[in-house]
This record gives sequence, C-alpha cells and structure tokens, in this order.
Amino acid sequence: MNNQEAIKAMHNLNMVLSITPSEREAVNMAIAALEEQQSRREWYQKGYADGKKDAENDRWVPVEERLPEVPKENPVFDGKELELYLVTSRGGGCPFRAFWNGKEFTDGWMKCDVTAWQPLPEPYRPEEEGEKCDAECIYNCGNECPAASGCAGHEEVREE
Repeated sequence: MNNQEAIKAMHNLNMVLSITPSEREAVNMAIAALEEQQSRREWYQKGYADGKKDAENDRWVPVEERLPEVPKENPVFDGKELELYLVTSRGGGCPFRAFWNGKEFTDGWMKCDVTAWQPLPEPYRPEEEGEKCDAECIYNCGNECPAASGCAGHEEVREE
C-alpha cells in the first residue's frame, strides 16, 4: 500500500468507525502526517526531475552525436555567422571557448580538432538592489534595467 492508498483508507475508516473524539483526533493527525509526507515526497521528486533536466542540458555533446546548428548573422561579431561554444579537443587539456561557423570550430587563428561541445553558460550578472524590470535598455547595452525607472547609467541618452 502506498501513501495515497493509506490516506484514502484512513479517511474511509474515520467516517465509518465508532471511535472516541481523542481517537478520531489521532486518526486525523496520522492522515495529516501522511499527507505532509506525500507532499514533501512530490516536492523532492520535482526537484530531482528539474535537476536531472538541468544536468541533461549542461552535458557535453560529442561531435559524433551531433554538431551545433548553423549560426545566423551575429551582431556581436560584426554580422558574421559565428557562435561561441565551450569545447574540448583531442589530447585532453582544459575546455576552452571556440567559434563555430557552421562547418568547423576555430579558436580564432586555426581549426580546432574538437571532440565535444556545449553552449556557453549565461554570463554572471550580480543582483541589483531594488526592483528590476524587463525593459530593454534603449542604449542597447544588453543589460537589464536595474529599476523600473530605467538604466541609471544611461540617463543622458534617455533625455535626448
């Protein structure tokens, strides 16, 4: 019998049994404890599933399995069709960043003999005190506005 079945059985027993008020209270406490345990179990299972999903997204992809998608024009690289990835190469060593042009990986100087790749993580952005809004900075600096009033660092641009 699992927790759900036990909870249901105890609710049914609680309705049909002729028991004293203190015994009924004990049954209700047992039901509450089982429900709490079930709720906590579901919460842990969800956390485990979310962590597993994140780990799958952060895993290395062998080049034999697949290559990244062909990149589109990237304004960061003057409109060139490039994307950056974290890669490992034959011979081991530390992972490093490399450009992907849709055909090959390069370190900017020469072709890299890549064995596996993964997308770069999101860059670190310290939490600002106060509110944040989803508005894009009109200066196109790529930063989130630190407050609903806009980017304090670019107020001179807003006034123009």
